Amino acid sequence: MARIFFALTAFAALFLLSGPATVTAQNAAQNLAAPAAPAAETVTGKGVVKAIDTEDRQIRIAHEAIKALDWPAMTMAFKLGPGVDMGALAPGMKVTFTLSKSPKGYVIERIERAD
Repeated sequence: MARIFFALTAFAALFLLSGPATVTAQNAAQNLAAPAAPAAETVTGKGVVKAIDTEDRQIRIAHEAIKALDWPAMTMAFKLGPGVDMGALAPGMKVTFTLSKSPKGYVIERIERAD
């Protein structure tokens, strides 16, 4: 009889101790599964258009250093956002542009001729 009492007491203690831990673990799992949405990150840059790929809606730019991203000056290709008019762009054109972060990298959301 003492063994049964001891077993029931031990089981009850484990149940009581694991209850709050389980709730805490579930809350932590929910917090990890649904993090707060990050703020939209946009940065601006200046550069010269080197090439335009109208089929893939990409533009290659030799840009100055972008301090906000800790990028040195370099030449790289960027996708263009749906609102960007490619018809106004030409190789050799000096431009200023606004980048936004997407799951696949940075996308040019705005671009205009720089004087």
